[in-house]
Amino acid sequence: MFIIVNNERGFSLVEVLVAFSLLIIIFSLIGSLVVNSVSQSSRIDDRFSAVELADSLLDTYQNFSFEELENMTGNEESIDIMTSLELTEEPPYEAFVKIMQHDNPELQDRLLVITITVTPTSSTNNSVTLEGLKRK
Repeated sequence: MFIIVNNERGFSLVEVLVAFSLLIIIFSLIGSLVVNSVSQSSRIDDRFSAVELADSLLDTYQNFSFEELENMTGNEESIDIMTSLELTEEPPYEAFVKIMQHDNPELQDRLLVITITVTPTSSTNNSVTLEGLKRK
């Protein structure tokens, strides 16, 4: 005769609690990584947009005549982004332009330095500054 012994038991309450605790820890770590990557991606996207905007504004100002830019020398002026780039929607950025004479005295009468600064309106510490030159 065969005696069948059934030693199979279910999981104990302690084992189930340990398994749930480990799952909660793993999911919370994964969740925090996802949140951080989304946040970082958003910051990178904002910075890239600011660089693209600054580059477009710099191109616009480099197309001005040397005389027009020479009259703007020395002052930092706010830029109306919508008008300058003919946009249909107000971007969430502020932009400023500063025109200066070149540092080299031999080039001051033939070369102007154009500095464009673009700052997201939501954050002041993510500003982007691009410089370009305009020849006479």
